[in-house]
Amino acid sequence: MKKKIIPFAVLLAALTTGIVGCGEINSSNPQPTTSSEATSTTSSEKEVVHVSSISIIAEKTELFIGEDTKVKTSVLPENADDKTFTLKSEDESILTVDQTGKVTAIAAGTTNVVATSTDGAKTSKVSITVKAASKPVLKMPEVLTYQASVGTAFTLPTVTAKDYKGNDITSSIEIEDLNEKGSIKNGVFTAAIAGEHTLSYYVEDPNDADLFTEGEIKINVAAAHEETFDVTGYDDPSALANYGTFKENFGKGIKSPTYRAIADSNNATHLSGGEDAINGNSLIIDANKTAGSAARCIFFNQFNDYFKRGISATYTVSFSYKILSNDVGNFSNFYLQLNWDGSSGLNQTFVPSNAQVNTVYEASFSFPGTKIPTTGNAWFGLFKLSGSNTDTIIAIDNLTFSAKEVAQVNAVVPSSEQLTKGFTFDMENNGTESTNGETVIIDKIENTDAKTAMKANDNFGKNALKLTNADDHLFAGLTKNNMVVGKKLTIEVYYYSVNNKGLHYIMMGDNGNPTLQIEDKEVSGNIRVTKYEGVIESGWNQLNIYGQGNSSFEIYIGKINLKLAEADPVPEDETPKGYKVGFNFNEKTRAFGTANETSRAVENFDNNAAVIANSNMGDAPQKVTFKNANTTIEWFRGDGRIEDKQKYKITLDYYVSNWSGRLMYNFDNNVFLEIGSNMEEGYHRSEITWTANRQVDFFSFYTPGDGGTGTFYVGNINVELIEIAK
Repeated sequence: MKKKIIPFAVLLAALTTGIVGCGEINSSNPQPTTSSEATSTTSSEKEVVHVSSISIIAEKTELFIGEDTKVKTSVLPENADDKTFTLKSEDESILTVDQTGKVTAIAAGTTNVVATSTDGAKTSKVSITVKAASKPVLKMPEVLTYQASVGTAFTLPTVTAKDYKGNDITSSIEIEDLNEKGSIKNGVFTAAIAGEHTLSYYVEDPNDADLFTEGEIKINVAAAHEETFDVTGYDDPSALANYGTFKENFGKGIKSPTYRAIADSNNATHLSGGEDAINGNSLIIDANKTAGSAARCIFFNQFNDYFKRGISATYTVSFSYKILSNDVGNFSNFYLQLNWDGSSGLNQTFVPSNAQVNTVYEASFSFPGTKIPTTGNAWFGLFKLSGSNTDTIIAIDNLTFSAKEVAQVNAVVPSSEQLTKGFTFDMENNGTESTNGETVIIDKIENTDAKTAMKANDNFGKNALKLTNADDHLFAGLTKNNMVVGKKLTIEVYYYSVNNKGLHYIMMGDNGNPTLQIEDKEVSGNIRVTKYEGVIESGWNQLNIYGQGNSSFEIYIGKINLKLAEADPVPEDETPKGYKVGFNFNEKTRAFGTANETSRAVENFDNNAAVIANSNMGDAPQKVTFKNANTTIEWFRGDGRIEDKQKYKITLDYYVSNWSGRLMYNFDNNVFLEIGSNMEEGYHRSEITWTANRQVDFFSFYTPGDGGTGTFYVGNINVELIEIAK
């Protein structure tokens, strides 16, 4: 800048007149100006340089929420005396700026950062846009559905990912099989469970967990064994609430309703669609892990809300099973149960001790007339009664659960007084119960012939008591609590026999289980009536209806008439059942037919001439073989003919072919009498006198555990009453 020249005359005049301020005399303290002061006031004054303009630029004009940038501000001219300025955001809800120039993105939008000079208020602004951060970009393959097989390694397709800034975050991708845990390792998929697998791909922004992207592929995995059990239309567990049916084949893998509802505290179960499965997927159980305590039971809990509560219903469960590994006998104590809180459970064992490994078996069980409480938990379950240190592995599959409506019965137990007046069970208002029995609604019986016959007979009402299996039908309506010793008891039962085979009455007792002599006759078609009349004896506990050893035994009971009365006096020369001295009966052949088993055999006569050379052997004696010791061969039922306290002579004509050891009579598995020591080859007669100490239910041959094997022929067994107890 050029300096201005002040004329000397002007300067002189100014000095003379005191115009220059710094040379002014302070009126309050007048002092003369010194020479030095006079010199400084005469020097030239510098002119102020003002700001002419200001400019602002930003390092980045686009930001994502949370990001920072810097703005740079320039003030002109370079030599301006005051180059200070201020920075401000026009909308601080979008971004903020501090006086160092740091800009911070707050929310999505666009606004300006303004720079203002202190000198002259010159302004400049820069526009900055804030974008919301976006989700990562997941690049899935074009093909989204694949095929694989159980146990076969499948390399997964390539999937990549980038964040919103364009950074590669492929390494952050998480892959999960929603149908099976542990099937993915190092980018390779190997399934143990058959069916459709959904693989979920998940990636999130490394800096913001709220920013994530998901994708998925499907892999259809083929089972080692084709799925043949169709559950279509039966895949809803709630069907049981309406007396319906639910089926399970585990085709949905871990999403299968039954598998999802399993409570397995000891990790005893998993699914498999491999060679160890039955069809498709099967439930694999380490049975040994279910033993030891009730808590280890495998609980099928999906029906808890669907059981009929407070009323009776019949539940049926059927399934396939296969033993995968077994120590001999380990599975003979494996059970299916129906249970509820406070109950000891209804348990059914189903694996025979001789079950073969890798052989598929079928099981079916019914829990008839089961009344589950209105409150508390209820479940089906599987458990092993006791544990061992060996592997006991079983596969379960093809399950069917069903609920069936049953008659709602007012079950009663009449008193002795009621029986004296005569009492009738009608299976409805005066109903009764039986072990292994259920009361059914006749109209709902599927057997059309049975239903028609019973509806046409006055001795049947709305309901009938259904009994199946050959044995164990303990009749609740007749027990030691209402039977009076010494009274005459009359029982009359009307029933429909599906296979036209009759029944026995066995009185369970403390002194044996005698078979009661009954009269059984046809009423019409398969409707029959059976009658018993006899004197109640000491020790009688409960009536058992027995199906004559018939494994296909199936009957429907209608009315049951009971009556107690005074017994007729017993003559001194007769037993309580009316037999006199000299009464005898013969049993030449086994009442239960022939048999050929691993431990014993009963066969028809083989025409051995030496055997029938003695006339006492008859012309067709039965051949008996004991293959093992400690074995029983039941020969005939007592039918009440051998009475407690009476004296008998038992004569046996027999021919020994070969024998080693002892041979005994067996009465009710309680009394054992030695037949004799003469078991040499040839014909023999044994005579034994015995005073009975029980009502004899069954009469058998027996070989004790210390020996007794070989073959002999039974020609004649004669039992004679020789003395009446006084």
